[in-house]
Formats: sequence, structure tokens, C-alpha cells
Amino acid sequence: MISKNPVFRPEKSQFTENEPCFVNPIGENESPDPFVTYDPKLGRYYLLFTRGREVRIFYAERLSDLRKDENSVKVYDTLQGDGINGCIWAPEMHKFGDRWYIYTSGARTPDGREDRTLFILQSNTEDPLEGFTFAGYPDPGLHAIDPTVFTHSDGCIYMCYAREGGGNRIHIRRMNSPTTFDGEGVLLCEAELSWEKVPPYVGDSTIIEGPFFVQSPDRKRLFVLYSANGCWSDDYAFGVLEHLGGDLLCRENWEKDSDVLMKKGNGTYGPGHASFFYAPNGKDLYIAYHSMHESNKTVTWAPRFLHVQRVYFDETGYPYIGEPVEMGKPMKEPT
Repeated sequence: MISKNPVFRPEKSQFTENEPCFVNPIGENESPDPFVTYDPKLGRYYLLFTRGREVRIFYAERLSDLRKDENSVKVYDTLQGDGINGCIWAPEMHKFGDRWYIYTSGARTPDGREDRTLFILQSNTEDPLEGFTFAGYPDPGLHAIDPTVFTHSDGCIYMCYAREGGGNRIHIRRMNSPTTFDGEGVLLCEAELSWEKVPPYVGDSTIIEGPFFVQSPDRKRLFVLYSANGCWSDDYAFGVLEHLGGDLLCRENWEKDSDVLMKKGNGTYGPGHASFFYAPNGKDLYIAYHSMHESNKTVTWAPRFLHVQRVYFDETGYPYIGEPVEMGKPMKEPT
């Protein structure tokens, strides 16, 4: 595990006072485990996040307007009778063909924490605001959270998720369709480094979760960015795995960077559980993550808010995020 975190400083974004901008946090209400994507066909941003026992899609043409309750549609809740009866965690929405798929997890019992399983929703049309249908459990016996998917250059879809039990650990698994698995999952990452094992814990269990696939601009380098420590912790932070080539389902073909990619700073605590999305130009990459605005030293609930900032790459294609951007600092609206 050799550090590859580059010494890199992107050019400062220059924009005039009259240009559209946004500031962190986006919206005044909490948005834990945020997923953001941009739909170039319909010209909308979509936002999903952990929201109790429902899945709701927020939408807007501008990033700065994305967290407005009046611009949202509920597409699923636990009253549907599909076997999910407790809290739904960390939904993500990805498009395959002319349909959108929401990948998430939910508890089978109303107060369940030990029976969370993955499930999938499929959009009824190409417009995700027109509703979703329950598409099933890809593995009913799997106890896991935080699913995310990626289509590799080999044409196969791969899912990463955090498997629970004795601590959260990231697994990877091939799919033979957007809704079904092809074979078993493989352990990809667990807490090993000192910065990944900062208490407080729940019991003695360390936590590695919230994976997301990111490619370099030339698509020659593939990474999985993840979050370590508890989401309630000031020291929730981002790490990086890189695929070295060969079979994605072979753990030896992945290498972990020993450095933290981003951690607390500039008045924000516990930045983590990110998604990545491209601006409308299809070139500029952004990260959406949640962050606490006050220190929280205990294993207790704390509000987490939506933050967004630009992601850069060094000349080798390695990602650079830097420190969390200060709250209230204007940033240019993605174009």
C-alpha cells in the first residue's frame, strides 16, 4: 500500500460576479448519503439520499436549486408490500438503456438493523419522475448496504457494496443484467490503516462503506473511492482503491492508497459517503458528499448536509479533491 496521493494544486476557478454560482451546503435541510447525477437528455440534476422509509427524487435544472422540497417526487415507500418494512439506506440511481434503476437497501422489519438487504427499483419510463416498480432482491440472503454499479470496458456490469457483520467491508460482484447477479461476491477492502480505524465504533466493529467507481479522464485508470470510520464520527474520511489490471473480481488486482483522500477541515466534520457526477458539459467531474457542521465525538445521530465541489486529476490521471470547500464560499455553477 504505497501512497500515490499527488502533490497537486488545481488552478483557482475564475468567474465574474454575474455568473451563476452555488455554495455549500446546498439546501438548509440534512441530506445524508447523497447521490447526485445529471441527465443530459432531460436537462436535470437528480438527488437521492437516505430519507427514512421512502425513496424520493429531488430534481432541478441548476445545482443550486437541487435541495428544494417542492421539486421532489416520492417514487417508493415501505407501504408497497414488497417485504421492506424498515429504514431505506443510501439509494443510488443509474441508467441502463432507456430505464433508470435505483439500487439501495432496506430492513425487512420495522426496527431492523440486522436484516438489511439489497433491493432494486426500475423506472416505468425514461423519465424517472414518472415512477418506479419493485424489481426484486438480487440476493435475498445477502446482508449488505450501499450498493453502487459500474459498466466496465469488458461490457460487464459490476456492483460494489458494503457487507455487514463483524464490521463493514466492501465486496465486488459481477452482474449479468441490471437486476441480477452473476456468481458470488469477492472481498475487496477492509479496515487496515490507522486512519481507517479511528474510534468511536459500534462495539469493536470497524467500518469501510460507501464505495463509488471513478475513472480517470482517459479511462485508463479505475478507482473505487470509499468512506472509513463511522458516519457519526468527525474522522469519517475518504480513501482510494485502484484497479491494477486483470480480473476485477481478484482482490490482488487492487491496491489501496495509504493516504487519506479527503478528511475534516474548514469547519466541516466527517466528510463522506460520496457520489460523483459529470457537469452538463460531460467533462468536469464533481463530488457530492455529506458533512457535519459541528464536532460530534460520540456514537450518536448528527445532522449531515449536502456538499459539492469539483474533482481534479493530476497528469497521471489520479484524482484530487483537496480540503472541503469552506461553507458559504461561492463556486461556479457547473456548465
